[in-house]
Amino acid sequence: MKTLRTHILLPLAAIAFVATAVPMAAPIAASAAQTSSLTTTVAGPPSTPVGAVSHFDVQVVNSGSSATTAPWTISVQLPKSNGTYGQLQVQVVLGTVGVVSPGCVVGADLNLLCTMTSALSNVPGANTQVIGFDITLPYIKKQFSFPAIATAANDDGLGGNSASATTAQTFTTVTAPIGQATVDYCGGVGLDGTGRRSFYECVVTPGLTMTYKMTMAPGGTLTNFLFNNKPVPTRGGTWAINGTRLDVVLTNNSTQLATMSLQGVSARCWEGPLSTAYGQPVAAPAQYRICL
Repeated sequence: MKTLRTHILLPLAAIAFVATAVPMAAPIAASAAQTSSLTTTVAGPPSTPVGAVSHFDVQVVNSGSSATTAPWTISVQLPKSNGTYGQLQVQVVLGTVGVVSPGCVVGADLNLLCTMTSALSNVPGANTQVIGFDITLPYIKKQFSFPAIATAANDDGLGGNSASATTAQTFTTVTAPIGQATVDYCGGVGLDGTGRRSFYECVVTPGLTMTYKMTMAPGGTLTNFLFNNKPVPTRGGTWAINGTRLDVVLTNNSTQLATMSLQGVSARCWEGPLSTAYGQPVAAPAQYRICL
């Protein structure tokens, strides 16, 4: 006996379709920008003898989420002379730059620029760069300062990439026998309206230095002034040595002309600025060197 199979066709409209809402995937968040994060420190001697070589190191550490871009740089601001003197437009580094790390040069702006051609890693143990430089510093009345900054195109800009170090100077006790002394000096107004910062500026701008001689006589008097090898009997004054310092009063016909307090820079010489002229402070003091 055959089984009868019946197929019943339903109209399409009669079939109910249930739409199930399928949640869409949340958009993928953009990954944070990959940046370097540079921290700079500058290390050097807290004090150094005048005329001695000082060594400074600049250390840069990258603690960012990425290596730096390449190239990247370290720049150190070097001390500079005051600049303009009369008709001369002269500015120099105050001191003599010696040995520097590879990739470092003193640029036209008189700063030390170190260019790193390889990226600085952010992996601990490989994320530190150190550059160093030597500089011989002349006498100035203030401390020397050495600001440094590290720069990379992808630095996070959060700061910490600049730092500075200062060094004070120590001076020398002059031991040469007291007697005839040679006085060299130069004046002039600099870029900031004041005078030269150091007698070193007189040395590196030839033709600006003037010279005369005098005798530092026993008992603390100044006698036998010679200008252009001609005696000037009206000139006189007093001197006194206080440790490394030489205090001088210059007179003309017993009237005070000028005073100065100079510091010992060698076994024979003192250097420093004029303190007063005719009893008044000097805005742009001349720089002096007195040598036995």
